[in-house]
Amino acid sequence: MSPGLALALAGLALLDALNTSAMLVAVAALLAAPRRPVASAIACVAGAAAVFLVVGVALYLGAAAAQDAVTGGLLAVRRAGLVLLAVLLLVHAVRRARTRPGRAPGLPRWFSPGTAVALGAAGALGDLPTALPFLLAVERLVSADLSTTAAVLALVGYVVVLSLPSLVVLGFVAAHRERARSLLAGLLGRLGGKERSVPVVVACVVLAAALLVAAALA
Repeated sequence: MSPGLALALAGLALLDALNTSAMLVAVAALLAAPRRPVASAIACVAGAAAVFLVVGVALYLGAAAAQDAVTGGLLAVRRAGLVLLAVLLLVHAVRRARTRPGRAPGLPRWFSPGTAVALGAAGALGDLPTALPFLLAVERLVSADLSTTAAVLALVGYVVVLSLPSLVVLGFVAAHRERARSLLAGLLGRLGGKERSVPVVVACVVLAAALLVAAALA
């Protein structure tokens, strides 16, 4: 792998880390888990990382297979991916056009690091529709002249870099738990609901339209 591609993937991973749902789920586990909160929070991060890795490998193998199977297969995959992403953005726009009451998350007494993995995975699945850097990273790997092993290892590195900011935030929250609890209470409450956001709706619709145009012109 060239240094340029490695730096590009690292930059995309750090940009992808700004997608906050999975990170907020991990912070919620740290603050609200009835037992072993630190282990539960780390398990949330691991669950989110596993989802990104599995989806990334599946997308890479599917796109690579299409590219090898038919002429122009990669172009077809790109178009399908752009259309799918546009649809997901429109769905997100519809959801953000409505107001749902938020509430601070509560975790049952049986919540454990094992169940935290599933919670982190759910948070990552919520991030995927807006994980544009992640999709770009997979596209770059498909376009690059890499072996399957090298591409999978690159995706592992991408997920590691993606997870580092969450681990840093968890370390800070763990060291200042009481102050963080009050500062993040309102933010964590958004996990249970969303306020209507006209700018987000407009941005999603405009971006979806741009993706559809790009798919048509590809």
